[in-house]
Amino acid sequence: DYVTRVIVPAIYNYMNTNHRINTGEENGTMNSIILYATKDRIFEIGEDFSVIENEDSYLTIGCGNTKIIGYMASIGDTSHYSKKDITVLLENAIKRACDKDAFINDKIDFVYIN
Repeated sequence: DYVTRVIVPAIYNYMNTNHRINTGEENGTMNSIILYATKDRIFEIGEDFSVIENEDSYLTIGCGNTKIIGYMASIGDTSHYSKKDITVLLENAIKRACDKDAFINDKIDFVYIN
């Protein structure tokens, strides 16, 4: 409920401000799927801003997702990492997974919601 009422509108506003919403649809859609993670749960926010709660401890989407899963599995427990450490880890995982993938564009956003 919190993700639907609070997080989705915050993400929608961010995407809309940065011209990343397709306005041809009735409610607007995006060309992305977003993962929202808390310390306890992971939520997938779909292109239509629908929300699905995931049962796994981590989740990846998009091109290179299996490579990122492998990389993250090799890292192990990250619960003690700082926000900066997690950001560097995610950037490295994405770079390694997408390094030679011709289908990757430049639209990757890290948005931290406190």
